Amino acid sequence: MNDTEIIETPSRLKKLTLQGLSQLKRVWEKNSHGVLMFGNLQEIFVSECIHFTALVHSPSTISFYCLIKVSISNCPKLQYLFTSSVGKKLMNLEEITIQECESVKEIVSGESDEDKDEDEHKEGDDKFENEIIFEKLQILRLDSLPKFEGFYTGSSTLNLPSLKEVLFLFIDN
Repeated sequence: MNDTEIIETPSRLKKLTLQGLSQLKRVWEKNSHGVLMFGNLQEIFVSECIHFTALVHSPSTISFYCLIKVSISNCPKLQYLFTSSVGKKLMNLEEITIQECESVKEIVSGESDEDKDEDEHKEGDDKFENEIIFEKLQILRLDSLPKFEGFYTGSSTLNLPSLKEVLFLFIDN
């Protein structure tokens, strides 16, 4: 028996825009009360949030079934968008744009201790267990990211089968 409660958000929310929120650090933090489900959220835009460090930090408490577009700009402390566990759940993501975020090192962060703990509790030997697949990701735009090291630097295999457009502007590394 699992004690995790599923918390459903308002079903009509399709687009979330956060702009100029100077104290915002993360959109979603670890939630000990259950799993947040954003059943219809399709687009997330974050801009000019000077203390923003990550879109999603918690590995297993967020579910984005319909998310297709993420756009982040002018967030100087942003380091990554998702943990690898969250990245594995973004089957419908089609577009990622990150602009003028001086601290971004990667899109999907390498495994955290929580990711490792979650993987240790999985049953079975599924060969895709250690693979991050962005099945529908077609567009990746990265602009003015001086500390960028790579899309993902962790130990899982990264698969981007639908990627059609990649734009790198002013990437120092």
